[in-house]
Amino acid sequence: MRRPRAKVNVVAHASDRAIDIVGENYDLAVRAHFDRLPESNLVQRTLAPAPWFLFAGAGHLKANGTPKTSQDLRNHPSLFMTRSSVEPVWRLRHARRKRDEVVVPLTPRLLSDDMVGLQQAAIKGLGLVALPAYVCRAAVRSGVLQRVLPDWLAGEATLTALIPYRQGLLPSVRALLESVSGPRSRSPAFQLGIALQDRSKCRTATRSSPKRNPQR
Repeated sequence: MRRPRAKVNVVAHASDRAIDIVGENYDLAVRAHFDRLPESNLVQRTLAPAPWFLFAGAGHLKANGTPKTSQDLRNHPSLFMTRSSVEPVWRLRHARRKRDEVVVPLTPRLLSDDMVGLQQAAIKGLGLVALPAYVCRAAVRSGVLQRVLPDWLAGEATLTALIPYRQGLLPSVRALLESVSGPRSRSPAFQLGIALQDRSKCRTATRSSPKRNPQR
């Protein structure tokens, strides 16, 4: 007689650190990255591009004016997202004229690896910041944060789903993976964060408990 399957609780988790998906018993992780992910035995599925834009608090722009050109950025304090081996500059690329690029050297007022903290600092009026669009979606909708130089990109990451194995996925995990990897995932709505909420380096995952044997 086949034993009943143990009850599985699916939880969502967000972390700044690199999750050990297999060792910590995660079913699915979503990571945002600029460079190629390191080689591993994990199954990778590219979901969507994750464009970065420039943002500023509505109060800051009201008091100091809105930059009209990339040269105007030098007149505003900057907040910078620190990443390994990345110098504090903004490398802007025109959204339509792909060959148009501008490098803006920075002397940041604030350096941090916490996207949420940088977003809050921008809302408080401490300066301009480059962040992924989906991180700032709610703040932009509420009006406390505004996009600056909307014709320019401040970078473009990639959202990739990682799963530990191809077989034995929970139906709920499979459904989630299909929903975020379909045509909808490439729409502007997805890129602005309807499907995903980020914290810091956008390492999110779903975890099941207890540990399952994928061969069963």
